[in-house]
Amino acid sequence: MPINGGSVITGATGVAYTGGSYLALSADGVVVPNGIHVSAMSQDDFRTREHATFKNRNPSLNPLTGEWTKSKREAVYVVPTVDAVTGKTVFNTVRQTIEAHPSLTAAQRLDLQFKASTLLLGDSYLPFWSTGNLG
Repeated sequence: MPINGGSVITGATGVAYTGGSYLALSADGVVVPNGIHVSAMSQDDFRTREHATFKNRNPSLNPLTGEWTKSKREAVYVVPTVDAVTGKTVFNTVRQTIEAHPSLTAAQRLDLQFKASTLLLGDSYLPFWSTGNLG
């Protein structure tokens, strides 16, 4: 199914993965303001070691207007590979960001996360991610 006419999950209670194995990520000492940097320390080659950065900005109240800013949570996952032709390291990246007003409930925020996972992994959207197909 194409993007136009595609769908997102709503009201989900979980995500199920099949196959594969988990790759542990541990703090690696890289300083990230308002965040943490973690790496797959079990991968021996530093040049191609997968890593992620997580950042957090909490909402704040503007005392002059009484309005709240949105929170911002961002996760960036990087899979470095060595280009077989040039020998240079390239950084393949996926970036996930959620900006939410403090009035959003925990259940609404979780539902937003499930919807975002559908955009990344749902059958309607896989052709976009693999080939850029907008059809």
